[in-house]
Amino acid sequence: VPQLQRKGIVEPLLDREVLADLSSGVHRAAFMKAYFDETGKHAQARVITIAGLLMSEKTCKELQRRWAREAARKPEIPLPFHMSDCVCGRKLFGYLKDDEGARLEMQKRLIHTMRGLDMQAYGASVIRKEWKAHESELRSRPDYRDPWFFAFESSIQELMLRSKKAGKDHKISLVFDRQDEFKRRAFDLYNRMLETESACRSRLGTLAFAARDSLAALQAID
Repeated sequence: VPQLQRKGIVEPLLDREVLADLSSGVHRAAFMKAYFDETGKHAQARVITIAGLLMSEKTCKELQRRWAREAARKPEIPLPFHMSDCVCGRKLFGYLKDDEGARLEMQKRLIHTMRGLDMQAYGASVIRKEWKAHESELRSRPDYRDPWFFAFESSIQELMLRSKKAGKDHKISLVFDRQDEFKRRAFDLYNRMLETESACRSRLGTLAFAARDSLAALQAID
């Protein structure tokens, strides 16, 4: 898969490149990827959290296989899985709106697909009210003052720092759930991280934003 990295500058990977990487027959157990998703980022959200699951490509492919197999068992679980829709009984889960027990059982089944897999979770949360009080000090440019960007940077920093402490000091590529509103500015911030002198800079791989529809790892972190 072509990964456009030159002179430390990262260019967006296309969805088809992310999926081709996952579906390839190559197993690179030492190559790590982290898959990130966020909580609601609307103005009424008091806290914005971005969390990620770190795993090898081999583990990701095994999760993909288990996820699809479990969803196909009777009663079938609608995919792509979205936790809030399942919890509230809406959209793909609308037919189970009055059957909370069935929806809880579906969640349990998918959670069990992760049993025994070598994965670690990392994340960061930003309290909107606290951020608002200091945003102008921390962000000179108004177009980067949304708390999502600080959560984005902080979640990556947490991942890199704590994964190294856990003995996983591999180079890590990052895949975030598709975020058209912030994607271009997120790439700008990421490139600044690559240009900053830090202990983790050499471990930062490619950055991609992909639709969760075909990626079990993004559905799992959701």
